Amino acid sequence: MEPSGNAVGFWDRPEEALDRAAALGCDSFRLGVEWARVMPDAHRVDEAALARYVSIVAGCVERDMAPLVTLHHFTHPAWLGEDLWLRPDAPARFAQWAGTVVPALAPFVRHWVTLNELNIFAVQTYVTGDFPPGRTAAFGDAAVALDNLVAAHVLGYDVIHAERPDAVVTTNNFCLSVYDYDRML
Repeated sequence: MEPSGNAVGFWDRPEEALDRAAALGCDSFRLGVEWARVMPDAHRVDEAALARYVSIVAGCVERDMAPLVTLHHFTHPAWLGEDLWLRPDAPARFAQWAGTVVPALAPFVRHWVTLNELNIFAVQTYVTGDFPPGRTAAFGDAAVALDNLVAAHVLGYDVIHAERPDAVVTTNNFCLSVYDYDRML
């Protein structure tokens, strides 16, 4: 695997991106909270990283943009292992993660995505092999992972609503139209 880089430098300079989005007239700003950044190991929360995320969502509010926070966007900490979503404890581990981050962000955040495109995450992890561990045609594993991801969403929903009863909580699905690809051929 090729290591990821700094991309556009959002972590180091979020104010620039928030200012640009506000200048464009955006009234919402979506961002993900990186589980591995906040919890670099199983027994420690990086309080500085969590405070940085609080600062970013507060910056959204200061610019009259509603933050939309995603708690899992295709990645989890390496210390949980590549097959986290096949384990029976995966939904509870996700709920613990939500319980770590949601109380800090909830004063600023009403809109949440628990897990991004959980359907395609399961497919690309265990059917097409695009995501680690890169298995192909492991349909049974994909079904188990999807069950655990849906259960994790439900538990995350409960954690968020316990902290912020007026929250709008969702997960989103990947939608693909085969028709468009057929037309390209």
